[in-house]
Amino acid sequence: MTGQTIALAAASLAMLYGVQKALEYRRLVAQCGDLPYKVTVLNPLSMVSFALAAIRGTPAEVLTNGYAPFEEGGYDAYAQISLYPSGIVVHVADPSAIKDISMRRVVFPKPLGIYKGFAIFGNNIIASEGDEWRKYHRISAPAFSERNIRLVWNETCTVMRGLMDDVWVNAPEVVVPHFLDISLPIALFVIGAAGFGRRISWDSDNYVPPGHQLSFKAALDACAHDMGFRVMFSERILSLTAPGRRVLMEFEELDRYMLEMIRSRRSGDKRDERHDLFSGLLDAADEEAGGRVAISDRELMGNIFIFLVAGHETTAHSICFTLAYLALYPEVQDKLYAEIRTVMNEEGASDLTWGYEVMSKLSYALAVFHETLRLQPAVVSIPKMAAEDTSLSIHDGIGNAHTFPVPAGAIVLLDAAAMQRNPRLWTDPLLFNPDRWLTSVEDKEAQIHRRDAFVAFSSGARRCMGQRFSEAEAVAILCCLLSRYSVHLTHDDDVPNESAEARRVRREKILDHVAGATIKPKDVPLTFKRRS
Repeated sequence: MTGQTIALAAASLAMLYGVQKALEYRRLVAQCGDLPYKVTVLNPLSMVSFALAAIRGTPAEVLTNGYAPFEEGGYDAYAQISLYPSGIVVHVADPSAIKDISMRRVVFPKPLGIYKGFAIFGNNIIASEGDEWRKYHRISAPAFSERNIRLVWNETCTVMRGLMDDVWVNAPEVVVPHFLDISLPIALFVIGAAGFGRRISWDSDNYVPPGHQLSFKAALDACAHDMGFRVMFSERILSLTAPGRRVLMEFEELDRYMLEMIRSRRSGDKRDERHDLFSGLLDAADEEAGGRVAISDRELMGNIFIFLVAGHETTAHSICFTLAYLALYPEVQDKLYAEIRTVMNEEGASDLTWGYEVMSKLSYALAVFHETLRLQPAVVSIPKMAAEDTSLSIHDGIGNAHTFPVPAGAIVLLDAAAMQRNPRLWTDPLLFNPDRWLTSVEDKEAQIHRRDAFVAFSSGARRCMGQRFSEAEAVAILCCLLSRYSVHLTHDDDVPNESAEARRVRREKILDHVAGATIKPKDVPLTFKRRS
């Protein structure tokens, strides 16, 4: 075959491919009906898109854009037509539509293909649907008990006491180059104690038991750190390189630790004294079985991994953003400190000695955490899939409803980042204002409306069961830390001839993030000053 013939054949194939893509494009445009749409080369949920974002360390487009793409289209939804792979992604920032999608679980199931990588230790609640999901939910729910949340609170206070007494040694000023380097170990230590029933301290814990290559602390830390690689790449690909083989070894170590813990807890006789989440799941699974195998050890491990290790980063990142906001808004920090002092005086509590019972009185602390999650949701969008041709009622900019088609096979993204910045739903949506969460400043109707427009912990039946775990941990961290220290931006010196807008932009760079499985703070340098 001559070179000319090869070139002609290649040109013909390219032309056929182009014609095929053009026909696919016309079909996809027709399926969108009157719904506004934009065209992109890559599907935002493709593995290529995830890999490029991870390699470049770029911010999440949906969080950076916020509500702007919806405002341009004039509706609380728009379609994204991708050419590779071909398909439609419908972005939704309408609370009534999202509520409808969450209730119609048969019509809008979870696209399980996206989540298959999370079944590292075994199938679990986020990688399942239908009867299997209901089984995991039924078994898991009792483990998130009031006793477990109390343990979360107490262990978080213990971890914070260790940080300030032993690591910072109550220094008058502590400069932290990046607060994520503090919030990640805090979350890890809380998971160790309240999640696995194994207390981990700030002191080095390098004991490696026989049969292991890593200590429990090192294995837990490594798996939390390298989870993205393990989810994204198969064992076969990871085994090709030394770093990949290291990741596989880390997860094999945690696998062995969890199997040992299952055997140890089942052979123990102190069930009533164990309130950690791992024991709660194990006990609930054994009670559910009733003499038969309701859930395998692999499924138990898969679920505990999702609840704890996968949830570790979301809490750590959110706490880091919360401290950044408090440094940016000193008036909010002052109001939070006033609440802390009031509660401590009412309880007659000294520094860090209060119990879990006071959490219900710390409403402003919880409001600060919720406001952070509104503006910086750990997961910016929640994917669903249309199992059949259907439709959605979507509101326009002035609140009128319109019906748009959603074709079978389309991915439907519940866009938390956009909806939680939707000016139709929130007053001054870009302003950090925890007061909006206090029931005293809004009527009942507004409260209900706002609840539907806040999906940081997902929505409907799939609402995150670990919400109270995360809230208790966050409130305890904030109150323990701010009771002793005030928080400030490290680089906040005045710049000569700097305009107010330039200063605002410079200061708010502390809120910059990079995209990943969750939204990760990029660089949060903070200075903590001891209160007198």
